[in-house]
Amino acid sequence: MLSLAAEHVDKPANPPAVLPPENFTGRISEGYAAAKKLPDICSKLFCYCGCDKTDSHSSLLDCFTCDHAVDCTICLDEAIIARDLKKKGKSLSEIQKEIDQGFQTMYPWDQPTPALEKYRGSLKAGPVSPAADTAKSGKTESLLKLPAQPGDAKHRRYGGCCGHNHS
Repeated sequence: MLSLAAEHVDKPANPPAVLPPENFTGRISEGYAAAKKLPDICSKLFCYCGCDKTDSHSSLLDCFTCDHAVDCTICLDEAIIARDLKKKGKSLSEIQKEIDQGFQTMYPWDQPTPALEKYRGSLKAGPVSPAADTAKSGKTESLLKLPAQPGDAKHRRYGGCCGHNHS
């Protein structure tokens, strides 16, 4: 788990454009709309589906500048939760902390990639014990209880892409 996050992380001068949400329907459209509304926040969140290794993504925003997020509940959930937290007035560091606490255990790789190491290095405080943070915070878990999508109940919370085993 990662603790309090930095308010300042290197920001791309011209972040890539998010694909138009109207190209999609349902929850997928909602996720793309959230990323389009908050590209500055999504560019400072780490995507825990494993796309940093499989697709060379460096942030959650990258998942929405292509069709990657179409098949990934992790990407969609992270963007939608970030949007909801922002609507509640949460700061970037609070959003990062909640996303990290809620999703880091879903990261499919045994070893962190350079992208994950860079993200962790951008945070003010270092890693903390996942068990300790999970015990302290019930907020993120309740945010993760999102409505089930047709056909994905078996894979809910395990993405639909990258390094996740779907057996």
